[in-house]
Amino acid sequence: MPVQTLFNGKFFGAGLTGVHRVAEQLITSVDKFLDKRNSTTETPYAVVLRRYVSTPAFIALPIVREHASVSRLHRVAWEQLYLPYWRRHDFIVNLCNIGPLFHRASATMIHDAQVYSSPSSYSFSFRLWYKIALAIIGRRHRLILTVSEYCQS
Repeated sequence: MPVQTLFNGKFFGAGLTGVHRVAEQLITSVDKFLDKRNSTTETPYAVVLRRYVSTPAFIALPIVREHASVSRLHRVAWEQLYLPYWRRHDFIVNLCNIGPLFHRASATMIHDAQVYSSPSSYSFSFRLWYKIALAIIGRRHRLILTVSEYCQS
């Protein structure tokens, strides 16, 4: 099976945030680009999703859904355990700050570092999770994308 570039669609089905809106618009732009390419060959790109989550109607990007047996996994467990095992040979693009921590073949977009600049805005457990996750992602993922200079420090 050839390696695919997959967009982590874990955020679909969650409450709409600014981060989620940016991710959805980026994926939609890739879809439009692939459609304009008008390729008759199979695309090496796809959006990977949980089983029962709906998405916008993509034209060129195929949707890859989990197996029915894992649909009861919590979203974090799905992303951290199932997704990297299931798609272990693929490159995963994570557009919402976090992705599978131990999947090296990944790119992750970090939108902000608010857990550092405004820690009182978050619970202790959330801050701890994000600080640990961002440290691991920063060392392990092949590519880190940021949308602000603050995230680069």
